Formats: sequence, structure tokens, C-alpha cells
Amino acid sequence: MESLVIRGGAAITERGIVDDAVIVVEKGRIADIGSGKSSSFSPSAHIVDATGCWLVPGFIDLHLHGGNGSNLATNDASEVLKITRFLASCGTTSFLATLSTGPVERIIESISVVRELIGSQYDGAEIVGIHLEGPYISRERKGAMNPKYIRRPSIDETDRAIDLAAGSIRMVTLAPELEGSLELIRHLADQGIVVSIGHSNATYDEAMVGIDAGITHATHTYNAMSGLHHRESGVVGAVLTSESVTCQLIADLVHVSPAAAQVLIRCKGPSKVAVITDNGFAAGLPDGIYSQTDGRSIFKDNGSCTLENGTLAGSVSLMNQNVRNMVSVLGISLPEAIEMASLTPARVARVDQRKGSLRVGKDADIVIMDDEFEVNQTYVKGRLVYSRGY
Repeated sequence: MESLVIRGGAAITERGIVDDAVIVVEKGRIADIGSGKSSSFSPSAHIVDATGCWLVPGFIDLHLHGGNGSNLATNDASEVLKITRFLASCGTTSFLATLSTGPVERIIESISVVRELIGSQYDGAEIVGIHLEGPYISRERKGAMNPKYIRRPSIDETDRAIDLAAGSIRMVTLAPELEGSLELIRHLADQGIVVSIGHSNATYDEAMVGIDAGITHATHTYNAMSGLHHRESGVVGAVLTSESVTCQLIADLVHVSPAAAQVLIRCKGPSKVAVITDNGFAAGLPDGIYSQTDGRSIFKDNGSCTLENGTLAGSVSLMNQNVRNMVSVLGISLPEAIEMASLTPARVARVDQRKGSLRVGKDADIVIMDDEFEVNQTYVKGRLVYSRGY
């Protein structure tokens, strides 16, 4: 692989903004980050002029189910690869393939497909692991999950998935108030799997017991969880006040109001809030009525996606759009918004040693983005996987 040099833009790094940046990439990793004429590189390197643009670390999405008409819940690897290419166009360079509550055999088939793709080379966002969202969740807080497939926690069933995934399950979302959940939480945490509280109707005390047992993360905070009341603080109160818990935030401004999003960020700080999409297959498609794999219809209209009864059914807002919302609506600084879309989720997924920021030695996952947050080019490990207009 020839050397790659991206120069001329403003790079957002862990140490601050580098103007007139020069990023040198060797063998898929960042070899040097300098400024202007102070940097040296091979005259034979491939030069990319990013003048007038932002150079940012690739976004990392901890929670998504599909996009552009394709589902991760599939037995067809080509469908998954379509999603990876779509994500690259939004600036996402890594993600956790999220499999929601459903038939056991469908989940097993999907795990098998994703597992085979992890570590392979393809033109799109890199799958860095699997996120199991359910099926051990609250019926009262099921959201758009099909209640037909909600089950009681089972260590044996979970171990079957873990064994099949061969180390690729990074996160499990569950409700700690269910009988058997605490044992499962401890079992997962002992294996280094991130346990996330979500789709939970737990009281504050029940949530805190789960956190003490090993929960360290919260799935799409505020959504599908018991809320904050001044006499019963619920799951929201527990995650807002627990130092050990990091939080997901769907930043589409539909799932969470701007004021509530600001409360979360002020309580937790950018280092503990991970921006996610929770996108389903309808993300990237025109408005309309679509049929899910379980036969239920979803309605995509004006930036939201719902079931027939009006329940939100995931998001359709893209990662670069969510970053734009953080800056233009919430008033978050661009470096902090980028941190919440890259380094914080990298830490949650435990891949921050190689991803999540522009730093020498890390994977060259780089996005060239204009002032309107439109993605011009996306690189994964130094390979161009998306170029606008081509």
C-alpha cells in the first residue's frame, strides 16, 4: 500500500485543532500529524488536498440495525456489506452490529454472518463487534420490539450466542429488574462484555443493584426506560448519577428533546456520552411505508420512523447529521461533538487503543467533512471507502 498524505484541512485531534494539517498514513495507520510545511513525507505518496475542510476521526456507532434498505438481521452477507458501504457515506468507519429481540434462530444466523465478516477487508465501515439488544427486556418498556420474542434471562442461551460469536459480542442490553438478570449481568461482566441497561422499567433502586452487579452503560438514554420523577428517579436517575455508567444518546432531536440532551451532556460530560443513530433499514430511504421482517409496517416521515400505533421504531438520522445537530442546535463545540461520536464510543467498545481519534499509531480512520457536515471522503485504515460524487 502506497503512502497517503491528507493535507490542507483543519484536523481535530486529542490535543486540539491543527490548522493546515498534514496527516501521513503508512500501512493503514497514522504515521505523523503535522502542520503546513513542517511535515515531511515521501515524494511518491498519494496526496489528497483537503483545503477548507475538517479532518476528523471516523465516527463509531455503537447501536444500529441497518440502513439503505438492508438489515443486519439477515443470513445474507451481501446485505451486511451494503450497510457497511452506506455507513461510510455518513462518516461512520466502525460500528457494533446490533441485533434486536427476535427468534433465536434468526439471531444465531445473523451472528454467524457478522462473525465471518469481522476482521475481513471490504469497502465500508469496519464491524468491530456485535451488540445484542435483548431479548431479556421489559415488556412495559419494549419500545418497538416485538413482544412475541421477549424472554426471561438465560445464561445457557446467552452462552450459546457467545460461543458462536467467538469473542465478537461486545455489548448486551438487558433489563436488570427481571428474574435472573443479576446472575447474567455478573456472568457477562466476568467475560469482559459490556452490560447495558435498556428497555427497562426498573426503579432507581433496582437499576442501582444492576449497576453494582456490573452494568456500565445505558442504551439510548431516556428512551424505553423508566424516567426521572422527583420521588422515584427510575433508570434515568440512576444512570445520570452513576459515575461508572456511560450513556448512549440518539441525537436526531426526535427521540430526545434538545433540553433533555443538554441535561444528559451536562450531567455526564462528553467523555461519557456516546452519540448513536439506532438506525434501521429505512435510514437513507425516501419517506414511505415499509414492511419489517416480522411483517409489521413502519412509517418513515419527515425524519422519524414509527410503528402504526405511533411508537418510534428506531431512527433514520445519519451520524454526520447527528453531529451537526449537536453543534448547530445544542450548541456543543465541534471538538466535543466529534469526541462523543468517535473517542467516547471507542472507549465504550474497548477499541480506543486503535480507533476513535487522530493520533500517531492509530488506524487511519479519517473523514474529510465540509462546514455543512457533509462527508466528502471516508478512509478506513487508510483505504478510501467513500468519495462524494462517485
